[in-house]
Amino acid sequence: MDTDMSATSYAGEKTARIVSLYRADRGLTQEDFAAALTEKLTDDLTKQAVSLWEAGLRQPNHVFCLRLGILYEIGDWRSEMGIDLLAALLPEAYKPVGKIGKHVLLGEPLGALEVQGMQS
Repeated sequence: MDTDMSATSYAGEKTARIVSLYRADRGLTQEDFAAALTEKLTDDLTKQAVSLWEAGLRQPNHVFCLRLGILYEIGDWRSEMGIDLLAALLPEAYKPVGKIGKHVLLGEPLGALEVQGMQS
């Protein structure tokens, strides 16, 4: 479910920020975040994978992100996160849909999100 960071560092920075903000917005541990992401998937996602994503050392792969975007309902945070990650990884093909993705990728303000306890 990961892509090596030999891809662009821009995408790595953006995906790391998107994952970190979505997790902080939900107030979940890395382990609980991994479980929440894969609730409707057959994949196992570890807290170590989430940690590597947040550190910018690995990226979620495109197929995993696409599955998040498709399997969860429109408006579900996991669907939005999947599309936002695709927008970071493949900006020529996808546009961000969630307020976190729009903030990270387009510079739009977060507004009320200003994440609880999020430290940069």
